[in-house]
Amino acid sequence: VYTCAYSRERCYPDSCERLDVRVAGRGWFPGLRKPTFLRRYLDMRKLASSIHESYDVWNPHHWPPHWAALEARRRFGGAVVWMCNDVPDMYEKAHENGGPHRYALRRYWHRFLYNYDRNKVKNLDGIVVLANVAKQSFSAIYPGRVEVVRSGVDRQQFDTRFRVEEIRSRFGVSKDVFLVLFLGILMPHRRLEDAIAAIAQLRSRNLNVKLLVAGSAANRPDYLTLLQRLGREQKVESAVIFAGRLPEGELKQYYDACDVFLLPN
Repeated sequence: VYTCAYSRERCYPDSCERLDVRVAGRGWFPGLRKPTFLRRYLDMRKLASSIHESYDVWNPHHWPPHWAALEARRRFGGAVVWMCNDVPDMYEKAHENGGPHRYALRRYWHRFLYNYDRNKVKNLDGIVVLANVAKQSFSAIYPGRVEVVRSGVDRQQFDTRFRVEEIRSRFGVSKDVFLVLFLGILMPHRRLEDAIAAIAQLRSRNLNVKLLVAGSAANRPDYLTLLQRLGREQKVESAVIFAGRLPEGELKQYYDACDVFLLPN
C-alpha cells in the first residue's frame, strides 16, 4: 500500500499489521494547505515518484490517488482500476448556475478542476463502486464503464457471540432497551438527523428505544454539534449516545450488543 500519510495506531491496526505500507510523505511545500487542488496535485506527484516497481494492477482508492496511479502506469505498465465511493464535491460546484458575481471565479475554478479530473479518468482501465446508487452518480459524470463490486464479509469474523452486557453497561443501557446502532464516520450525507427524529417519534409512543452512534466526528465536528443540538431540541439527548471513534477489534461487540443496525443514507 502506497500512501502520503499513515497513522499506525489510528488506521485499523488489526487489519494493517499484515500489509506492507509505504509512506511517501507530502509533496513540495508541505506547509501549504490551500488551494486544496494544488496541495493534492503536489502530493500525488510525490506519491507517484515514490513507486519504483511494477504491478499488474494499480488500485487507487477514492480521490485523487488515481492521478498518481496513472503516472505509475505510464512508467511501469499494468492496468489502473479506480475504487471510489463518493463523487467529489467539485462536480456540484462546477455546475452551479447564477448567484452573486463574487462566486463566478470560484465556479470557473471548479469547472477547470472538473475538466482536468475528467480527462484523467478517460485514461483509466476501469471504475469500481460499491453500490448501484454510486454507479448512477459516477456514470452521469465520468466517461467509461462503471462496475459495482460489493465488499466481501468474512463471516467467521462475526461468528463468535460476545457478552452483550459489556458494551451496554459501558453506556448505561439496560437489557430491556431496544438498542439501534449506527456505525460509520459522521458526515452530513449519513442523514443521522432522520435517525434522531425516528427515535423521538418512537419514544413519544412510550417505546423504550435508544440510538448508539459510533464513529469519528473528526472530519466534521460541526455535524456532531448539530446532531447533539437536535437531540436536545427533540428532548431525546439521553436516548442518543455518541460513542466516538472505535477500535477495529471492538466492532463485533457493538454489533452483538445492539438489536438492529441502521444506515440512514
